[in-house]
Amino acid sequence: MVYLLTFLFCLPSSVFLFMNAEAWVITNTLLKTGQPVPLALCAAAAQVVSYSVIYFQGPRLLDLWPSVREKLELFDASKYAGWTYGALFLGGTIGFPPTLFFAFLRRQLGFRFPLFLALITAARVIRFLVLASLPALFARYFNA
Repeated sequence: MVYLLTFLFCLPSSVFLFMNAEAWVITNTLLKTGQPVPLALCAAAAQVVSYSVIYFQGPRLLDLWPSVREKLELFDASKYAGWTYGALFLGGTIGFPPTLFFAFLRRQLGFRFPLFLALITAARVIRFLVLASLPALFARYFNA
């Protein structure tokens, strides 16, 4: 049940930043409500699904946020043509630059969906596996 809740909680967390998927994974690992690896995989899968929806529905979603659309239209993608996939993987792993930014700007940056999906999946799995392993890594320092 905790894995389904993890997936459902983490699904909107890539858009609604107050729903922190990282804190969810670390907290549930600390409380031992689930195994770290499945928790990490569920969180990563949920965010990959969310980014995939934004990849395909981004222009429609931006119609709801005209101020965001205006700012994204000012972005000059030609400056970053050589390092976009590396930046996408970096953003998916450490969170900067924001992956949400890449999902919305996929047309300007020329991302192909299969490579976008592969890089985001790998990056998010690495990110959440590292986060899920943190409680076990530091447990020896805090347990008496």
